[in-house]
Amino acid sequence: VILCTNEGDLTFRLTGSADASCGGITGGNFLLTSPTVTGCANKGNLYATSTSASLRGIALGGIAGETSDKTVINGCMNEGSVKSEFTRTQYSFNRVETGGIVADNNGTVISCGNEGEVSTLGSKEYETMAVSGGISGDNAGQIINCYNAATVTCNGNQGFSPSVYNNAGGIVGYSAHSSYGFDHPYIYGSYNTGAVTSDVSDATLGSIVGQCDPGTDDPATEIRRSYYNAPSDLPSIGDDPHQQADNIIGVVNMKGADFCEDLNQDAKAYNDTTQSVQALPWVGHTNDYPTLRQPSEVLCSSTNYFTADFVLLSPEENASTEGLYLRYKEASATEYTEVAWGTATTLQ
Repeated sequence: VILCTNEGDLTFRLTGSADASCGGITGGNFLLTSPTVTGCANKGNLYATSTSASLRGIALGGIAGETSDKTVINGCMNEGSVKSEFTRTQYSFNRVETGGIVADNNGTVISCGNEGEVSTLGSKEYETMAVSGGISGDNAGQIINCYNAATVTCNGNQGFSPSVYNNAGGIVGYSAHSSYGFDHPYIYGSYNTGAVTSDVSDATLGSIVGQCDPGTDDPATEIRRSYYNAPSDLPSIGDDPHQQADNIIGVVNMKGADFCEDLNQDAKAYNDTTQSVQALPWVGHTNDYPTLRQPSEVLCSSTNYFTADFVLLSPEENASTEGLYLRYKEASATEYTEVAWGTATTLQ
């Protein structure tokens, strides 16, 4: 799925013993050999609801509901609200998961951003369980080079046993190994500026992750070079059995070039490990939080041609492009071709 945009509001009403994966771009893609979602955006408000006493689960994500360990979600953006609401459930090990990008991530989410409110709301009259995350509600995969800038809310009830959870995090609500995902879930080079809230007393909340499962390995979830807006009333990880909070940094001022440069250094370090999917660069100005250049700005139009649109990024107002040129060459070529900035051309 490449360069798709949804601008319509979507409502999913679940009845009976439903167990549904819903998303602004795709629900789930377990059956594909190498499923990818690249350069897509959701701008519609998403809402999933159920009053069924036998509901088995909801997975609602801004881009995707549920992914496999082969899935790559790359360079996607969610701007719409993502809300799951339920009033009953009788299954102790099936839950409602809501995420800004993906609800239940078992694959790789890289260079994605969420700017829409994420919320999972339940009834206090019944034992319910819920998880909300700015990027992913439930994570058993990799989250690389991502950001959340919106409020994340989780109002469920812990319910049947201590193993049933009610968690919310700025990046991930609940992170744990899964047979569908990676041996060690991984969060790297990502940041959160959104509030993380709940009106339920037993909720586990974190600026980055609500809860990391203790697991049998050390660490079950690995977190490196991730950031939150400081100061914060919340811990970076609500429940942190393997002390991964030591690798999370509170930043007082995330606006401007300095923090943007830190993120780009993290992205470069990741890309230097010869990853097959490269992290996109960050851009930022004096009074803005860093955002990501999207892959739609450089895209394939066929097997023989590609087009590119380059934008001048400068701290100076009315900066001139006079005298600026683009140099390009094919990977196998030895000589560069040079075109003036702003010139429309097709590269073969």
